[in-house]
Amino acid sequence: MALLFLYFASMFVLAGFGAFYGLKKAGLEPLQTVNKFIIYYLFADMMMRYFFQKIPTLTIRPLLVLPIKRGTIVHFSLGKTVLNYFNTTYAFFFIPFSIILLINGYSILGV
Repeated sequence: MALLFLYFASMFVLAGFGAFYGLKKAGLEPLQTVNKFIIYYLFADMMMRYFFQKIPTLTIRPLLVLPIKRGTIVHFSLGKTVLNYFNTTYAFFFIPFSIILLINGYSILGV
């Protein structure tokens, strides 16, 4: 699973770097083109999360009978889902893409 994560992480990083130059070579404005398709990416991501991500409610039920506050249990389960692969895929694409945009003279506020 770690190798799969590293593979997809490296593909997203390469796509982040290559998206700018590929779109520029095609004669398109990179920032506007990526912004046009970002809503479709968010929709596809939500669908993938729904089908592939493990729902944490099943692991909370056995903990509710223990003498631990519910808030502590909820914070623990939310903390486990923060470091999920689906939450980090955005960063692997958008951080390199943003760096390339800033290097090529786009404004910080626009990026």
